[in-house]
Amino acid sequence: LMLGLVVWFLFKVFQGLYLSPISRISGPKLAAITHLNEFYHVCIRNHWGTYLRSLHGRYGPIVRINPNEVHILDHDFNYIHFNQRNLDKEKWYFQLAPRSTATITPHAEHRRRRDIILPLFNGRQLRWFETSSLSSYLTKLDAHLGRFAKSKEPLNLTHLFWAASNDILAEYIFGTGMGLLDRDDLAAGYDHRTFNATRLASVFRQWPLSLLLVVRNVSLTAELNKPFFSPSRPRKSGKSSGGIAQHLYSNHKLYRDSSVLNPECAEFMLGGTEAITYNLAHVFHGLMGNPTVARKLRKELDSVEVPQGRIWDDPRVVNLKYLVCLFLAKPFSYRLNDTDAIRFVRQSHETVAYKGFTTPPRTTISMTEMFVNWDSTIFPEPEKFDPDRWLSKSPEADRARKLAVTFGLGNRTCVAKDLVMSIMTRIVATAVSRYDVAFWDEGEKDGWGMGYLRLFP
Repeated sequence: LMLGLVVWFLFKVFQGLYLSPISRISGPKLAAITHLNEFYHVCIRNHWGTYLRSLHGRYGPIVRINPNEVHILDHDFNYIHFNQRNLDKEKWYFQLAPRSTATITPHAEHRRRRDIILPLFNGRQLRWFETSSLSSYLTKLDAHLGRFAKSKEPLNLTHLFWAASNDILAEYIFGTGMGLLDRDDLAAGYDHRTFNATRLASVFRQWPLSLLLVVRNVSLTAELNKPFFSPSRPRKSGKSSGGIAQHLYSNHKLYRDSSVLNPECAEFMLGGTEAITYNLAHVFHGLMGNPTVARKLRKELDSVEVPQGRIWDDPRVVNLKYLVCLFLAKPFSYRLNDTDAIRFVRQSHETVAYKGFTTPPRTTISMTEMFVNWDSTIFPEPEKFDPDRWLSKSPEADRARKLAVTFGLGNRTCVAKDLVMSIMTRIVATAVSRYDVAFWDEGEKDGWGMGYLRLFP
């Protein structure tokens, strides 16, 4: 048995180094034979972005980074390649949530599921939510801000954003909030519910064991969806006020399987709450460190006259240009984050040619948006919090807007982008128009919002 394992291991090494159809593409020898090279640099050394950039510095714009994956650092090529609408996602990279729409591998199946999901996140459904449930949660958020403003006590905005995003998204998805904004102690809810799903995915995709079902079917999601699968519960069809989970269960046979509905809802909750909280924390860090930008934003918000100061109820808020520039087209918050392990990982059904190299069908090709975001030839002074750059009409600004990747590329753009933007713009408008927000500790100005505004402990 031991001899057989040794022979098998040596064969896999030889196959990865010499027999693979992408063996001509340069890269670390260890990466050619195992995914553990990525695990080491992501989870142990925690410097994947720096490491990946060093590989391109050594080997050029195309590098082999896994047994069946090449990474390309060429913004114009990537823009064309990843905007194709017939690319599949790679099964290994997205194995922890194989049944959610966002991570389904075949593009044709993804398109069918997306056609079901997309109408639930925009149009009439979103407008109804904005004027009913969303307004009530933003009223609670405003009450927390007012309470701390009156007491002169410091408020960790990350805790507030986390509570708001969880309550709002749970209401949208399940038809019931989590009660986090009803608590005076916001930190308690944050400590209980928060974890970095991105980091967990980087660790657990290396070990696809059945025990990881706890990650695929998050306990919160399963609990909130449990009533749908009660044998005594009558199934209703048509319009429902029980959130989109209720709609999916009642109107689509596919979602009457808990192993489909639960991962779908978990993906919505995990992706949405982390994205909203993280990006709001970075935006407020930028606003507090740049008074000129904050004054411009407040001036724009003052142009919206609303009764009783309830600016979050005014639909014009989501279309204010300067406010939107804080978020859209990969501004400061989306572009400057620490998720350097995230990359676009796609497979084509056709041969792909690049700079004298050819990859056969089903070869994984990836790009990392962080490298676009930090490229000073595209974004001069990329570390600068400057929403005005997105209002420019220059050819350089047009190219930057084209290459910036806010909500994905091709056939895999975010289905919930309208909902996310509505939530984030209204929260910023509420806080900035009604309160003076400043650093409690002036030393935080020099960071990236990862101390006082730290999202993940």
